[in-house]
Amino acid sequence: AGRPFHSLLSREYDVRWFGEIGRQSKGGAGWAQREVVLMKRDGAPVPIRLKMRKLAGKRGEDTYLCVCEDIRCHQSLLELQRSFDQKVMEIESRYRAVLESMGAIVIRTDSDGNIMYCNPAAEMMFGFRSAEVAGNNVIGTLVPPGSQSARDFMTMLSGCSRNADESSVIAVEHALPGLRRACIAWKMVGVERDGVIPDVVCVGEDITDYSRPDSCGIRTDPWRTRVLKGTDIKRDVFDDVFSICVEIS
Repeated sequence: AGRPFHSLLSREYDVRWFGEIGRQSKGGAGWAQREVVLMKRDGAPVPIRLKMRKLAGKRGEDTYLCVCEDIRCHQSLLELQRSFDQKVMEIESRYRAVLESMGAIVIRTDSDGNIMYCNPAAEMMFGFRSAEVAGNNVIGTLVPPGSQSARDFMTMLSGCSRNADESSVIAVEHALPGLRRACIAWKMVGVERDGVIPDVVCVGEDITDYSRPDSCGIRTDPWRTRVLKGTDIKRDVFDDVFSICVEIS
């Protein structure tokens, strides 16, 4: 009691700020607020949030109402948050580098199917830049609206957006630039954050049989050998039967 308040402030610029508040007129501004550092009896610094208001004393002298809030815990939390955010940025950077280097087609959407990111393989396949279609829905961008492919794609995406443990695989026919068509096998996985699934990663493989330019057949060579091993089924017979099955389904 009796000591000037500014003697408790440990930083010179905080002292100057306090003096400027003291020179304001009596009916001046309301609450002034600033994060300052007070000095304890033993000289240890204490960061606080100081709120001040100039009042008129009973005898006309200036008085001040000061509210001091210890923000050491708050600053510790902010430091932890900054550290966490930095780690998240590093993980996102590595994640993006992996997606961009993958040969597979990768598209990331929100739970409603709005495109957030496309890797270079997707850009090359569909003929657009990631920035150009960001915010566009996959329906109308990747698959024709109202088509069976659109319904199948959104059914699978909706399932993954509700359950991160669920992953879906679906073959979808796409219309590409130049009146070309392609069949892409998509695997979709929901990405969970803080108990919610804000987006879905769709990883696709082009399984189009380009040896049949007149139709959008499915290429079986990546897995046909494994299926036919130990059998006497001829490859061309298998391909014909498989194509019929796909058309029926």
